[in-house]
Amino acid sequence: AALPAVAPAAAPGAGRAPRAGAEALLCDLFAAVLGRSEASPDDDFFLLGGHSLSAARLVTALRSRTGVELPVRALFDHPTPARLADALERVGGLEGPGRTAGAPPLVRRPRPARPPLSFGQRRLWFLARSQGEDGSYNIPLAIDVAARLDPAALRRALGDVAARHEILRTVLPVEDGEAWQQVLDITAAEPGLAEAHVREARLGERVRAEAARPFDVERETPLRAVLFTVKPDPAEPGPAEPGPCGAETVAPVRQTLLLVLHHIAADEWSLPPLLDDLAAAYAARLDGSDPHPPRLPVDHIDFTLWQQDLVTARQEADAQFWRTRMRGAPEQLTLPWARPRPARTGGPARTHDFGIDAELHQRVKALARRTRTTTFMVLHAAFAATLSQLGCGDDLVIGTPVAGRDDEALRGSVGFLINTLPLRTRLDATTGFLDLLERTRDDDLAALTHQSLPLERIVAEVNPPRLPGVSPLFQVLFAVREEFPDRAVLPGQTGRPRLVATGAAKFDLQCTISEDPATGATGQLEYRTELWDAAAADRFARALLLVLDQVTAHPERPVATTPTGAGGAVAAPEPHPVPATSLAELCAAQAAR
Repeated sequence: AALPAVAPAAAPGAGRAPRAGAEALLCDLFAAVLGRSEASPDDDFFLLGGHSLSAARLVTALRSRTGVELPVRALFDHPTPARLADALERVGGLEGPGRTAGAPPLVRRPRPARPPLSFGQRRLWFLARSQGEDGSYNIPLAIDVAARLDPAALRRALGDVAARHEILRTVLPVEDGEAWQQVLDITAAEPGLAEAHVREARLGERVRAEAARPFDVERETPLRAVLFTVKPDPAEPGPAEPGPCGAETVAPVRQTLLLVLHHIAADEWSLPPLLDDLAAAYAARLDGSDPHPPRLPVDHIDFTLWQQDLVTARQEADAQFWRTRMRGAPEQLTLPWARPRPARTGGPARTHDFGIDAELHQRVKALARRTRTTTFMVLHAAFAATLSQLGCGDDLVIGTPVAGRDDEALRGSVGFLINTLPLRTRLDATTGFLDLLERTRDDDLAALTHQSLPLERIVAEVNPPRLPGVSPLFQVLFAVREEFPDRAVLPGQTGRPRLVATGAAKFDLQCTISEDPATGATGQLEYRTELWDAAAADRFARALLLVLDQVTAHPERPVATTPTGAGGAVAAPEPHPVPATSLAELCAAQAAR
């Protein structure tokens, strides 16, 4: 109460009017990309809610409007329209030498008789052919409702979604040893809706079994749906029981809609537009009308053909970057407490969930704002620090997915558009977390600048040794995702849609942080059960949380002094009395033994 009155900060967009030219254009682009009505010249992109993905969208929007190609890091270094416009002027302005040479536009284009697979699709198709389908690349999404859905309307709505996104009615037949994308007519490929009645006690088991059931991508379209209706358990009252004064009390209906997509046709960034389209289509079908969404700017085959041109245009620079970046990188990362590795990749997996409370999540975001980074970069650096502190070494390669949706034409698309990048982090005993974070920021931005080279091409260019049971380049994946929007997709929906674990591992360890601005964040570890057990997963989660707590409270301290609280992480040597002999003789005797 004794503090002087402070004038409220100006609302976003409330600053001075922009200067004509680059500054005015950038204000418009800031507002459009961030979903705001306006932005002023001095508004900070990241304080307005920007992150790495939206930064890439802004750079792409600038290229589409002007032909000027800016690296993503330019926005991190100059985060306001005024500062970014000044930086543009220093390299020649909108008409200067920064104009794009050879980056193809993403538009509809003529199709060959047999459209090829995208790079990512080719990798998953090869894995399916060589290892067999096991459900590890399924994307199962469950929606719980406390109402009775209309199966006929739901079935037609699923058909509407498949009609809009042709990748959902695409099969991958093989001719002359090569798979290609064959788009089926909607009348022949409308997704089915299976219905099942299941006891409450068996619901989870039935959902997980259906979630893990493999697809035959050569003959089967990549979307299926099952509507589970929960029956009361025998000990529970039936659907109609006598109530007071003879009235009947009807037990509420509970249903779960499970949508299962194959990763070869979709990624997690595909799920929000798919759910939006399903919600609109189901509402229209319940109303007895046909949904009429606007046609998508491009389809998945257009993306595939564009991606080939893009990779060709940037191949030389991207390949040189990754060869240099990964030179001398370790061949594998061995997890703490891991059992001997089997001579194959994949295998069964389990998950371990943990929470990041709202206060700690706010500290992560505050540190990101203070250091001109993103929450992903802070969490990535803390994850790497945890692995290092638990004995994984000081040179780590961690994989991370990038959305691949920089172009505005792809924002509402369903498809396998992501790429996965190997992010290399190097630490030493004296590295403070602020220094590590700055290094992580530079490394992550450099990788994003060269993200157009597909993972399989990166592996080919780096050409690491192939080891039995070891995924090339990286064996641990780290990802940060936003929670699904807190709005109902279906009438009577309870809670957000939720991803279902398939029980099959893609990597030794996958850590996914899901952010929710209101409640903090949640984390999930998916681990190979042949390498880890539940106790190891719990110890790692606790260590990660303790490291996050420490580095956000004391970011200037050396990472090597950060406690993990994971007792037994690195086995302590057993003490022995020292005999009257030299160290050299002791070592020789030990070696002889």
